[in-house]
Amino acid sequence: MLPRSQRLQHRKVFDPLYRFGHTSRGKMLTVRSISFHLSGLESPTNRPAENSDVPSRIAVIVSKKVSRKAVERNRIKRRVRHQLQPLLRSIVPNHYIAISANRPLNRSPDGDGSPVLLTCSALQLDRELRNLLAQAGLLQERAPSSERVALPKP
Repeated sequence: MLPRSQRLQHRKVFDPLYRFGHTSRGKMLTVRSISFHLSGLESPTNRPAENSDVPSRIAVIVSKKVSRKAVERNRIKRRVRHQLQPLLRSIVPNHYIAISANRPLNRSPDGDGSPVLLTCSALQLDRELRNLLAQAGLLQERAPSSERVALPKP
């Protein structure tokens, strides 16, 4: 589960995000992003976004076009959020981000009819998510200095 401070929930944000945001598409996911100050909306904390680092807000979206079954849609959302957890600290601040599951052109190869996002490995999902976030310029090069751990010298 994403921390409350990093959840994107308000409808008024989605319109500028979809109309003016940067889009990166992969085989399984699509990442859309827009900076707080480019969205035309105030930052979530009502402070000027240019002067402060507010954690980015993220939404995970799975349409009924991906799967008609709510159980499958919720499982896909949980898998994506789980892969997103270790990346939260390295996502650049001051952005609205929507991660959408792509409608599968074909179902999983094992023939059970479930979406590919349910049957792919965690490694495949992690790679795609990292690649899309990097393409969109949303991943920082390295962790903040307070998070770095010094390795013991041999």
